[in-house]
Amino acid sequence: MLKNKLFYFIFLVFLFTSEDGVAQSGFLFNSFDLMTEKTDEYWDLAWHARLADYGDRESQFIIANVYEQGTQVPRNMKKAVFFYKKAAQNGHLEAMMKLGHLYAEGKLIQKDEKQSFFWYESAAKKGYTPAQLKISELYQTKKFLDYSKAYYWLAKALKTMFPDVSDLESVSPDLKKIAFQLTHEAYQQVQNELR
Repeated sequence: MLKNKLFYFIFLVFLFTSEDGVAQSGFLFNSFDLMTEKTDEYWDLAWHARLADYGDRESQFIIANVYEQGTQVPRNMKKAVFFYKKAAQNGHLEAMMKLGHLYAEGKLIQKDEKQSFFWYESAAKKGYTPAQLKISELYQTKKFLDYSKAYYWLAKALKTMFPDVSDLESVSPDLKKIAFQLTHEAYQQVQNELR
């Protein structure tokens, strides 16, 4: 009985405080059946759902993870991708990386190499080192082959990882291998872009 009253109170608060009146009520209906003795977790989840509704990128990322994992609500990849995209569009770098992985793997959602590349590159351009390493790796594959860009992104990542090292090729055999694939002019151009 107390559980039902608690649910209706939460539902009414969310209903009357959301911008469109229904934004999170669907989330609450779906997750209420799964509410157990773990009330703190439920409150945290409800709080993140509300913040996600207002555009909080960290909460959007958390809600996306919940939907992807299916831990506190039934697994729903369509909603997970929706919230990952919302978080990524709001600048959440891990969400961009996650979308890159999901589209690259094609296990939980339809494989899409262009979308995967787009999200990896978006995170790389914002300075996210794991994305810079991944995009460098992709530029070394047949599909996206471009050794200048592969060198550039790997060097950017290494500069972040080893800020005191002036000769990055001395710490990365991979960077040195890529450098051998470049013409002298291309190598000089990349070096200038890195300055």
